[in-house]
Amino acid sequence: MINTKPKRRVLKMLIGVFLCAIFSSSKAQTGFQIYNSQPSTQVRFMERNNLVIIPLTINNKVTLRFVLDTGVRGIILTEKVFADRIGLKLERNVTTPAPGREDSISAYVVNDIEIMLPAIPKDIITTTGNDFSLALGETYDLTNVQIANPGVIAKHQSMTVLKEDYLKLTESLGVEVYGIIGYPLFRQFVIEIDRNEKVLTFYEPDGYKAPNFMEKLPLEIVNSKPYIDSKVTISDDKQIDTKLLVDLGASHAVLLNRSTSEEINLPAKTLYGILGHGLGGEIQGYVGRLQKFSIHDFEFEEVIGSYPDSAYYQGSIEFDKRNGTIGGEILTRFNTTFDYLNGSFYLTKSVNYKRRFDHNMTGIEFRLAGQELDKMLVTNVRLGSPAADAGVIFGDLITKVNRFKVGSDTFGFINDLFRSKEGKKISLKVTRGAEELDLEFRLQKQI
Repeated sequence: MINTKPKRRVLKMLIGVFLCAIFSSSKAQTGFQIYNSQPSTQVRFMERNNLVIIPLTINNKVTLRFVLDTGVRGIILTEKVFADRIGLKLERNVTTPAPGREDSISAYVVNDIEIMLPAIPKDIITTTGNDFSLALGETYDLTNVQIANPGVIAKHQSMTVLKEDYLKLTESLGVEVYGIIGYPLFRQFVIEIDRNEKVLTFYEPDGYKAPNFMEKLPLEIVNSKPYIDSKVTISDDKQIDTKLLVDLGASHAVLLNRSTSEEINLPAKTLYGILGHGLGGEIQGYVGRLQKFSIHDFEFEEVIGSYPDSAYYQGSIEFDKRNGTIGGEILTRFNTTFDYLNGSFYLTKSVNYKRRFDHNMTGIEFRLAGQELDKMLVTNVRLGSPAADAGVIFGDLITKVNRFKVGSDTFGFINDLFRSKEGKKISLKVTRGAEELDLEFRLQKQI
């Protein structure tokens, strides 16, 4: 097992092809607009596992967290229960086979819905039912809710509703997340992502002028997805030119597809195991450190590169012949601006720029479990890892880490703890059937 972070990465196997099939026959949609014809508006976001998570209101009835993702074409609701609760009409069933699954992936198409992103300040609401806060993270009452501070709005939208929660974002991110949204926003606006202040700014393209301090790069849009040129040095100071998808919906740093270039090889030291999960199930492959990775004049060393097995990722990555993807572990180091209409990508250093490229040094892969998300279910343990040597096994339920109770509020801290420092002592309280166990080990660098 491998985990550059103990999380379920949003690698979205087959989502691109899946959504093409859905939206090619959907009804015409009205584009997103900034409310009240303003030139710009701002929306707060949360950052978890390098992903940008935003509030999104559906039909003025429920506000949920969605991942903002440049790698998907449409709007995806991962939990059908919300569609049922607010009375969405499931008009059409779509299925597609997925590698690694015995059954097909099923989803429904919903047309003619209204979408709204609440502007800052985001806590101005009126209700005639029970009171609730619009702050990110609350469970919302659905009774006669009216949002009084809209930021970005759209009518007559189509949305994909997954029949089952294949991605399990909540269990992986440690916070309730129930959807993904991408191209419908990026095709309409210039979008600035400020990682320092955790603020998205949506601009009308005609009136946008980038600040002089931001570096400008060409951005190529292919099949609704953004690409930039970069340079990768795997070893021996040999620099490789690469075309990479800029993927806000992926947590990793750099993912490279070896089949796209004879120059893309594995680093000398790698680990093999589960890289992440997608609609099709587990994605397996290698991780290892790249000697250097650079975008424009920005250069990083010892970046963790991911190399998926072709059997798990080929169909998705061969679709547009890219060399791989740049994910959130790189993007979080910048404040970025996407301008699809003019083919421009702007960036400047964020407060995360000098952060180390760390990996999970326990050897455990896990996700949150339990009705209250107060346990971590061990889903894999790498043979020979510190956790395996200490006796951690598949199926264990971890309830405490270094005396901290497992829960949504501590999940991010625990992720960081497992990546913190080689030699750090880790104490686990584990439930195994009827047994309660105390297990200890020390973090050990594996790549």
